[in-house]
Amino acid sequence: MTENTKKFSIITYITLIGWIIAFVNRDTNDDIMMQHINQSFVILVGQIIINLITNLAGSGIISTILFVVSLGLLVLWIMGLVRAVKMNGEPLPLVGSIKLFQ
Repeated sequence: MTENTKKFSIITYITLIGWIIAFVNRDTNDDIMMQHINQSFVILVGQIIINLITNLAGSGIISTILFVVSLGLLVLWIMGLVRAVKMNGEPLPLVGSIKLFQ
């Protein structure tokens, strides 16, 4: 683990542009960095999908449920960012086991 691991693990949680920067500069042999890249991407895609469905659904019970799920993703995002700052390699609940990038 290097200083770049911490820097890019943190930046991956800061917007899509931050994720792209971290993805381009990633070290595929660094498990912690790859884990944070995967987790932040899953959270980002989940949030985009929820926002699209919410916009299509309008108001009602579906929007309320999706709002609660969106809050859950926000909590996961904060947990991921805190773990990146602390260089914690423990995966996040629910999204930590999803491996999209190797």
